[in-house]
Amino acid sequence: MTHAEPPEMVTDPFRDLSGPMADRMRQHDWPTTSFGPPDGWPTPLCTLLRLMLSANQPMFIGWGQEARILYNDAYAEVLADKHPAALGEPLLEVWSEIREDLSPILAEVQASRPVHMDQIRLNMLRRGYLEETFFAFSYTPIQDEAGAWAGLFCACTETTAQVRLQRALAESEARASRLLESITDGFIAISPDWRIAFLNRQGERILGPLQRGSTSFRGASFWEAFPEVVGTPFEAVYRRAMDQGVAGSTEAYFAPLDTWFDLRAYPTADGICGHFLDVGERKRAERHRELLIHELDHRVKNTLAIVQAIASQTFRATPALAEPTRAFQQRLGALGAAHNLLTRQSWDHVSLEALATEVTASACDRPERVTLQGPEVMLPPKAAITLAMALHELCT
Repeated sequence: MTHAEPPEMVTDPFRDLSGPMADRMRQHDWPTTSFGPPDGWPTPLCTLLRLMLSANQPMFIGWGQEARILYNDAYAEVLADKHPAALGEPLLEVWSEIREDLSPILAEVQASRPVHMDQIRLNMLRRGYLEETFFAFSYTPIQDEAGAWAGLFCACTETTAQVRLQRALAESEARASRLLESITDGFIAISPDWRIAFLNRQGERILGPLQRGSTSFRGASFWEAFPEVVGTPFEAVYRRAMDQGVAGSTEAYFAPLDTWFDLRAYPTADGICGHFLDVGERKRAERHRELLIHELDHRVKNTLAIVQAIASQTFRATPALAEPTRAFQQRLGALGAAHNLLTRQSWDHVSLEALATEVTASACDRPERVTLQGPEVMLPPKAAITLAMALHELCT
């Protein structure tokens, strides 16, 4: 007949252990609790207790049917202001605000089934207010010497900060995406291997006629999606941004879409980005305006030539008026010079220096006698014509 040896008891489960929780447990009045004196604690409890108090990861032991908790220094930080009152108290009373979340988990472990979750969301009351928190954890059943369920061991990691960061990044990306979708320019992001990482809706609308079949632009090779760009000024800007890390811009005609584009490309940490705007309407308007200006210039010159011819014809028979006639024609010449300059500038602002150079060259027999000096000044058309006539009078 055999006799079972009584379970070995550990006389001091806290021997050689240091730290705030080890000291607190060593000084706790255990004999007045359901745990009883530490020198009578069972070996599985003492073994896990020593492991827990030596670890840096948040851990706790829930002992007995009520899962009264013992925990380490790292878990004390999780408890926040529930510490140190939580020591030795039932798990569901310590975390009463999340009882409904923990009860089914505790029931699984009490049935000797381990539970592991990579992430659980809990609204915890631990700093005077309900706080949304997230944890990854594993609950492992503990058996006593006889093989019966005795408690649970939990190792956990709080992931609240990581989840908040991920949310913030997701919200930031969503805001950036909404911003890029709202702009009137096409926007494209290209990875270092020339894959299209992002193309906003406006960009898809502009480049849609180049789409081949139902293939999406996103994820496609840039050069396979847009082979028409090869050999254009746009290719040079894109490659300079990618290969040399130099931002650039260009405005050029793009024959496949029969329009003009203003492109700006710049390097980023993840490749390059480009924003492009269809400026075809503006370019067509500019060309039309140039045609009108040249037509106006042609008509003005014809009118001035007619006036000069009329003056010559009128005063030809009167020799005494030869000098006034010449002066009159020179004034018309100064007016014509101002018109020529304004035409070259599309009747926009002109440089005072350019105007003075133009007038003095036509009004002076020896233009080298004139010295021009002063700051850069831009003149509107009306002021330019008036000043041209004044400069002519000074020269003559």
